[in-house]
Amino acid sequence: MWLLVLLLVALFVLDVWLPEVVLLPFMYVPVVAAATFTGPRQTGLLAVFAVALGLVAGGINGDLSDDDYWFRLAAMVVAAGLAVLLAHQRSSRERRLVDGEHRLRLMLDNTADVVLRSDQDGRLLWASPSLATVFGWDPDHVVGTEFVLTLPTDRAAARNALTDAIGTGTAIYSHRSRALRADGSPAWVDTRSTIVRTPAGSIESVVSSVRDVTAQVEAEQQLATSELQYRLLAENSTDAVFLTDTHGRIQWASPAVLTEFGYAPAELVGRDRIDLVQFEDRRSVTHHQWLASHGEHVRSEERLLLPSGAHRWVSVALRPFVDQAGDIVGHVTTLRDIHEDVLLREALARSERTFRLAMNGAAQGMAVVGLHDRLLQVNDALADLVARDKAWLAQHDEEDLLPEDEVEPTRQVRDRLLTGHADHETRTSRLITSDGSTVWITHGLGLLRDEDGLPLFFVCQYTPRQTAR
Repeated sequence: MWLLVLLLVALFVLDVWLPEVVLLPFMYVPVVAAATFTGPRQTGLLAVFAVALGLVAGGINGDLSDDDYWFRLAAMVVAAGLAVLLAHQRSSRERRLVDGEHRLRLMLDNTADVVLRSDQDGRLLWASPSLATVFGWDPDHVVGTEFVLTLPTDRAAARNALTDAIGTGTAIYSHRSRALRADGSPAWVDTRSTIVRTPAGSIESVVSSVRDVTAQVEAEQQLATSELQYRLLAENSTDAVFLTDTHGRIQWASPAVLTEFGYAPAELVGRDRIDLVQFEDRRSVTHHQWLASHGEHVRSEERLLLPSGAHRWVSVALRPFVDQAGDIVGHVTTLRDIHEDVLLREALARSERTFRLAMNGAAQGMAVVGLHDRLLQVNDALADLVARDKAWLAQHDEEDLLPEDEVEPTRQVRDRLLTGHADHETRTSRLITSDGSTVWITHGLGLLRDEDGLPLFFVCQYTPRQTAR
């Protein structure tokens, strides 16, 4: 930064010393250079300094009455303004990138699945700590090498999945393969990969989430082998399992129907499964049974009637049951209690609708602000308060609405909320309107976190004040 200041001073001295050489247009070069590696504040100060030197040089050289001089000075002011804008955009991008990487690292370090990040040449760039606990490989020993978790016999299929995703322009793809544990034993895994691209469109890296599904695959293989093995598995499962004929009559029920739903397995044999479904759901259940009778695997949600007359929401997996000849002779139905999940989902939906109604109907300005300061959602009251339309607000950060002397205090409030010192804070502040004037407000900031305590976004209120504090 000081080198650029010295360069400006040197250009100023030369311009005064050699008035016949027009050096004024070159003073914008240090300002543009500053925008590439400093913040908008430093770039702005340097721009003001450059314009001031240009004015002083013009006065010394007697150019203040020259129209060409003022034209060159105006051009330098425009270039300086563009440099400040460039510095602001670069600073905002870097800040959002740092915040995003921090949140991603927190999630990856605490996930139970194995997460791997590799470059396009196959070199492992990062591995989650679960690589050691799940597969026995020490991340410190394999990061930086061309580490491949997949068994050699399955690597061609994994490469084909990546090639197909690149060829079709798909960002996310999945495949199942066998992985090699550190002790030499194989494991079945489901891999979900995301292709990360640079702004130019080239592949930067591939991030893969690997889940050990060995138990699931072995169970599926056993189920396909014989009905007896399936029953052994079902009898030791916490999910309730029905075996029905092609007409939907229950032929067998697992012991879990008693512990989970209060039915004795023996009393269900011979009953029509449709009789256990709440009336409003029976039409869709009948349709799902028809699909299973034609060889389809169906997943759905329905309300199961209990012996007490109440109901429970259940997740249903329905698949055809075939004999040794491959003919469909019935259906296998797996029921999992999801009642609490459904109630929570409905409560969340109601809460979101309530929040949206409260926000849209609020008399004071309100906004949902991302952790990177972007205005994610605003109400009409805020748009009216700053005399901006919502489309403009959606393309800007909250700090774009604040005077320069209010930006740092607001950042300090956000930092206190993020570090857990408080859930919300209120302070007197100002907002800039579209005509450049300011309006005094009471600025309320609250931080919303998820169930794990990780921050999601800020909820801000802007209440107009009659007089300044």
